[in-house]
Amino acid sequence: MTEAHGLILDPELAPSPVRPALVWAEGLNLAGAAGSMGPHLEASTTAARELGDAYIPLEVRRRVRDMLRHGHYKPTGRGKPASEFLLQAALSGSFPHVRCPVDVNN
Repeated sequence: MTEAHGLILDPELAPSPVRPALVWAEGLNLAGAAGSMGPHLEASTTAARELGDAYIPLEVRRRVRDMLRHGHYKPTGRGKPASEFLLQAALSGSFPHVRCPVDVNN
């Protein structure tokens, strides 16, 4: 059986700096052990450690925070973007690999 999937956008949100996307993943190993990174995730965290904070350019961080502020959200402290938390975790060597579906979204 085939299901139709889509993303419905409320026109009240326009204009918006956000480009919504739908992530669809199939064939994930849901039984995989937590803490075991695949080759892509391992390569990404290694590259982050090599480049440091420059792995996510300052301009990209600024644009992500500006996007979050569009809806009156305050992206600071515990509410800062996940990309910044994940970068710091990669730099410290304690990247929080969880499970495939979570890692795909991160």
